[in-house]
This record gives sequence, structure tokens and C-alpha cells, in this order.
Amino acid sequence: MTDEAAGDGAASKTKSKSKLPLVALVGVVVLVGVGVGGAWALGLFGDDAPRARGGAASANGAAASAPAAGGDGADEGAVAPAADPIFVDLPQLLVNLVSDDGGTRFLKLSLAVEVGDEGTAERIDQLAPRIVDSFQLYLRTLTAAELRGPGSMFRLKEDLHVRIHRAIAPAEVRDVLFKEMLVQ
Repeated sequence: MTDEAAGDGAASKTKSKSKLPLVALVGVVVLVGVGVGGAWALGLFGDDAPRARGGAASANGAAASAPAAGGDGADEGAVAPAADPIFVDLPQLLVNLVSDDGGTRFLKLSLAVEVGDEGTAERIDQLAPRIVDSFQLYLRTLTAAELRGPGSMFRLKEDLHVRIHRAIAPAEVRDVLFKEMLVQ
């Protein structure tokens, strides 16, 4: 019987050793996934990376580097520092969402927009009814399912950005910022 017990012990040791590379591989895959997800969340992928990190920080960095490069600031290659951002709050939106199951779903949304000058801020205040109308028409076509998932917030932000540009053209908005979003 001792030979059988020794044989069973050797078989279990080889099974546990064969599982070790699989466990290590799963661990590496999880770590890589967490790293890629973190980089994506920080906006390190794509062309929007500088804008996603904020205009004020990059504007201060450009202002700090311009005098050091040129001395008098008159160089043709020097980048002019951007003005401090101005944030304009838009009226809160509450819309019914399209429902596949016949139930009632709502979206409550509070937004602010970032602009570069007072003229654009005044234009947004003046054209707020047109902006809200454009947003309402678009938001009422959405379903709750379209507002789920990691890419849905980015898509919604970009779609609202396009609509506000159409409403206030030729003025431009730097960014659309979510203050509150509730899907019920």
C-alpha cells in the first residue's frame, strides 16, 4: 500500500506543477488588462489625450516654457499661452428615454461647457434655448441601453459637443463637461 500512496503523491505533485504556468499566465493577463484600462481611463490613447488632461495645466506649461525659450517672447515658434477657461452652466435637462419594454425611463443631465472667451460665454447664454432644444431632440432618441458601458459617456459627450457647435457657430466650445447624470 505504501507504493500506491507514493504513486498518488507523485501524480498530485505533477498536476499542481502543470497548473502553475496557467495561473501565472492568468495573472499576467489580468495585470495587462488593468494597466491598459487605467491608461485608457486617463486618456493616454488617441488624439484627445492633451485635451482630456485639461486646458489649464497645458496652458500654464506653455506659458512657463515660452519665456525660457525666447527670452523676449517675440519668437515666431513660441506658442502663445491660452486664456484661462470660462465655464458656462447649462440648464438641467430631464428627458424621457426610448423604452423597448414599455416602461418609463428618464435621463437627468446637468452640463457645463468650457469656452475660451467672454464673447462665447455670452453667446451661449443668449442661445441657451436653441442649445437645450438641440440637446432635447437628440436625448429623446436614446435608450437606456445606449447609455451603458464605458464608451457611452464619451460618445454622448462628443455628440453633445457637435450639437452645441452647430447651435452657436461660428463660436467654439472647448469641452462639454458632465456635472450630473442619472438614468432611472
